[in-house]
Amino acid sequence: MLNPDSIFGIAFEALVDGEVRTFSPGRGGIVDDLGGDWRLDGSGSDGRQPSFVISFVTEWYGWAAYHPDTDIWQGCPGP
Repeated sequence: MLNPDSIFGIAFEALVDGEVRTFSPGRGGIVDDLGGDWRLDGSGSDGRQPSFVISFVTEWYGWAAYHPDTDIWQGCPGP
């Protein structure tokens, strides 16, 4: 999840309680495709918690220099 108003980004496992969730920005945190609220620490309003994925925001050239075999996934929507 990338905050469009800053350079902040965070990643969580999309599988929550055995179901794949889709997340989007909203209401001071993120919202899943069922309308559930999630804080940026990963805790959900209903007590559920997805697994945090180690992640960071970087420039492409910095990443590609250390990981030259990386593929670009075309399924990600642009800004």
